[in-house]
Parts: sequence; C-alpha cells; structure tokens
Amino acid sequence: YRSITHEQVREACHVLVVVMDRQHALDPDEFEEVFGMLIADTAPHFNFWAQGRPRVDCFQVFSGLIVFAQGPMREKIELVFRLFDFDESGLISRDELSILLLSSIRGLRALAGMRANIDRKALGEISKLSASLFSGIQRSNADGISLSELSDWLLKEESVMEYIQLHTDNTDVRAILKVANERVDRAVKTFESKQDELQTVATDDATAIADNVLDYNLTDEEHKQFRELIDVDGRVSQNVFRSILQALVSFDLVDKNSDNVLSVSEVRSLLWVNTGKEPSASRLNFEMHHLDANANGTVSRSEWMEYMCVPATAAKGGSGAAHAQFDVGLRKLFDEHDLDNDGMIGYLEFVRLIKSLLHRDMGQHITKSGRELLEALSKSVAREVLDKLGGGSLTWENLKTHMGVIWDRERDVFKWFYDYQTNHYSRVFSFDDDGSASIDEHELVHMLMSNMAHPIAYRLIDSAQALALAKSTAAEIMAVLDKDKNGSLDPSELHSNLSALMKIERNMMDKVSEFGKSAK
Repeated sequence: YRSITHEQVREACHVLVVVMDRQHALDPDEFEEVFGMLIADTAPHFNFWAQGRPRVDCFQVFSGLIVFAQGPMREKIELVFRLFDFDESGLISRDELSILLLSSIRGLRALAGMRANIDRKALGEISKLSASLFSGIQRSNADGISLSELSDWLLKEESVMEYIQLHTDNTDVRAILKVANERVDRAVKTFESKQDELQTVATDDATAIADNVLDYNLTDEEHKQFRELIDVDGRVSQNVFRSILQALVSFDLVDKNSDNVLSVSEVRSLLWVNTGKEPSASRLNFEMHHLDANANGTVSRSEWMEYMCVPATAAKGGSGAAHAQFDVGLRKLFDEHDLDNDGMIGYLEFVRLIKSLLHRDMGQHITKSGRELLEALSKSVAREVLDKLGGGSLTWENLKTHMGVIWDRERDVFKWFYDYQTNHYSRVFSFDDDGSASIDEHELVHMLMSNMAHPIAYRLIDSAQALALAKSTAAEIMAVLDKDKNGSLDPSELHSNLSALMKIERNMMDKVSEFGKSAK
C-alpha cells in the first residue's frame, strides 16, 4: 500500500461515494470495482480483509490504506474526513466521529496483525473517547468539527500520532520479516543446489548468490568484509551464509530511503525485526551507542555486520574461529533470554542462555546422566565470564568477546560425551595399560574414573566418592561380562555384551547425578 498515492486513493473514494453511494459492505466483485484501480490482483486483498466472511468493511480498508499511502499527513486527514462526512455537510458529527475512530482503529489493527474485532468494553471506551474529543476540540460550529479544526487537533495531538506510528511500524516490521525470509529462503535454495556433502559452497559462489538477492551492490570494502566474515579455507557453510544474509537483507529492507545508512528510526525498525520485540527508548539509545562506532548518528552496513558477528579473537583454532563468527542462533538466543528487553542479561539469564546453547549444539548426545553436568558447566562458565567483567550482567558485545570461554568448555564436554556415549568399544581398549589385549578390573576402574572427570571437576561428586563408585561399577561389569571368569574381558566378551556395558555405565552416571542433587 505504500506505493499507492493519495490521488489514487481519492479516485477510489470517488467510486465508493458517487458510484456505489457509500456502500458499507462489499462483496468480491464490488471490492474489485472500488479497489481494482489500486491493486492488480484484488482477490488476496479481499481475503485478507474478509477473514472468511462474505463481505468486507470498505471503511476499514480505506482507513488502513490511507495511512500507508504516499502523501503528507494533512492530505490523508482530508481524505478520511471526506470519506466519513456521510451527509456531506462539511462537518464531522459526533456519530460520524465515532464511526471514523472505530473504522480507523480496526483497519490499523488488521494491517498490524492484531485482532481487528473489538470487544464490548473497548467499544464503550471508543464511544467515550469520541465524546471527549467532540467536546474537547475547539470548534466554531456546535453541530460538528470542520476539516481544519480536525487537522489542527490531530497534528498537534502527540498520542494520536504515536498510535498511528506504532501500528504502521508494527505492520512494516511484519512485512519486512516476510520479505526477508522469502529472499533468504530463495538464496538458500540456490546455495543448496551448489553445496557439497558438508553443506558448504565455494566463497565466490556464496558471494554471487548474495549479490543476486540483495537490492544494492556491495562496495569493494563491504565485499571484502563480507568475504572475511564467511570464508573458511575458501568455503562457506550454509548456517553462516543464512545468518549473515538475514542480517544484510534486514538492513536493506529497513533502509527506506536507500542511502545505505540507517537513521535512529530505521535502527529502531531493524532491532524490532531482529528481536521480534519493539525496542524501548532506553534500549534504542543503548544499542545505538554500541552500533554507531564512529558516533556520526547513523549506522552503516559495515557497522551492522561487525556488530552482529562474533570476532575471530573470541575463539581459538584458526579457521574454526572464522567459521564460528556468524552463529545463526547466538544473537537470537541472547534476545530470547533478555527478558526485560534492556540489552543486558544477568547471571540467571546467562546460565539459561549457555544451557540453551549447549543443548542446541549437543542435545542429541545428552542423556539423563549428563544433564547435571551441563547445569554445573553452565553455572561455572557464567560465573567465570561475569567475574572477568567485574559485574553482574553482560551485553551482546560482552557475550561476543567471551564466546571463546564457552566454546572451549563446549569442545571439552562434547568430546567427553562423544567418547563416553558413542565410541565404547575402541575407547575401552585404550585403557589396556599392560598391552594384554584384555581389560582387567583395575583397568576398568581407570576407565570409569575418566568417565567421571568432568563431574568431579564441576563438583557433582568428590574424588573419594567417584573412586568408590568406579570400583563397585567395575566389579558389576566383571560379574556380568566376564563369561569365562578369568578376571579379564577379551574383545569377544566386550563386543558381544557392549549394550550391557553401556547400560551399567549409564546407571553409574545416574548415580553421579544423584550425588550432585544431594550436594545441593
């Protein structure tokens, strides 16, 4: 609707008033007769406004359409005034004002994705508001409000302008999200057609795909930055590609005047798109402080890309660090756990964020016995990072620069989970200390103690308790698996009873969890 001019709306209003005698409810054919000059295909628009009903309230449609159409606000007010001046007296009566308010509210709410129907209590409030406005606006005629009187009042009344701004912004955000997701999905489909078995494509191909989906041409400097952020040894992963493209497409769509920088109001829309929540004034000021690196009052595309990515210095491991720079879900996790939407998360929110991150990356490897370990790990990492910061909360910038701590712990624990829960056979024989090609009870105790290394480190169980548990578990394993009763397990005994071994080990780790709960 933003591409429609107020002159076109005026023509459509003329058709409704003159040709259709202000008919209130329109069927599909009548809807096309009125709005066909504005919209090429009216069917989906009729369905949107009708919401399953056979007719559409044309005054709701016009009220919403006029707000979004091009043109100055005073001319939009004139269109609304003429539309609801049913007796063409040049004045808006109290009843006409009530209908104007109700239709405008319903139209704006429908476009903003809110429930257009208004309950009885709200209707009563609108009626009171109409009466208050009618008596409150200074007017020269007792029978109604003139166009100039209504225009002057509306343009001066900040609460009305804020209400309109809220609903138009909400509608814009929904539209931007829809278009952004469509563009990114289209680009990812092209990416998938070129990817290898590791879900990566050549960096040159990824850059070309991005160029095709964006409305603007990246500058040479932006191209260089883009490649640096996504490249891992000449390849780009699908997750990283999707994440950075989502950030760039969102930037593109909120840059309404296409000047390649975002004003404060455009940044507000960008934050709203990315978090799914309308940012407060304090949150907007907070984010602008961090986003606007050169403090010139606007945010460039390079500043936005830099802000959204995790720096390579946050993690160890060369190309692995670069691969992790654009984490598709990390910023989303931060915003989800920022419950009060102030741009900062406290200790408990941070613990929950770390747990969510670990479950996201390792969930398929976590059994009941590992949940206590992840709880302790999350608390330990949260406290370590906050202690380094010297405070009780952290920002997105803080999280990015300390992601290395989380990734280091995650790699360690992931390796432990993998070794313990998936690769039992080869792993057990790595504890054949005497080279006998068999495992005795002492070597089993050694192996079981290694299983409990992380629970011991995170104080779910102390060393003495772990040793006693390892010895009793080793004895149980020998009793079940040592079929020839020679005091050791050979490869055939282990291989044929691997599931029994894993069950006994899981039972041991469940007991570790019980120790942890008792300690609390």
